[in-house]
Amino acid sequence: MGSVMKLKKVVPCIYLKNKTAIKGFKDDTVLYENPVDLALNLYHMGAEELVVFDLSNTDQEHDEALGVLRQINRNIDIPVTGAGNIKRVEDVKKIIYAGCQRAALNMAKQENMELLEEVSKRFGKEKISACADAEDQIIANFSQLETYCSCVVLINDILCDGYKTLPLLQVQNEYSEIVPAPMEG
Repeated sequence: MGSVMKLKKVVPCIYLKNKTAIKGFKDDTVLYENPVDLALNLYHMGAEELVVFDLSNTDQEHDEALGVLRQINRNIDIPVTGAGNIKRVEDVKKIIYAGCQRAALNMAKQENMELLEEVSKRFGKEKISACADAEDQIIANFSQLETYCSCVVLINDILCDGYKTLPLLQVQNEYSEIVPAPMEG
């Protein structure tokens, strides 16, 4: 009766590159030519949330990815977290204005960790999350994350990394694990 249930969700992730959905960070193989179709398929299969990770290289590609993100948010009725290619406050604003529930800052980039407090105060903690690819990133930054983020997502690219587990360190924040969408199209 005195135990607290820890929440751990598995959330599908769409990796965007050149306006297509690719397999992941280390694999540019195209899964879907139209990422909106993939998002719709995941939604119809019962996904309760979605992470869309922008892997663009240029400002023009980033703007195109934001357009795809806008289309995804117009076509599905579940929370979407936008991640990737966040370098300044303006990028967080564009992700939120594209219809995302949250913007996720990459904890592996020191400049993102420095941006965390500013964007949390400007847009509200509930609009900000952080993404990590290693559990030690979460542990090392726990108090900052607890103060400025609504949740932390552990990127678990099972296609490249194998399965990783996340210790349940939850205090108030919701920790999610995201995995790439496993379907070809």
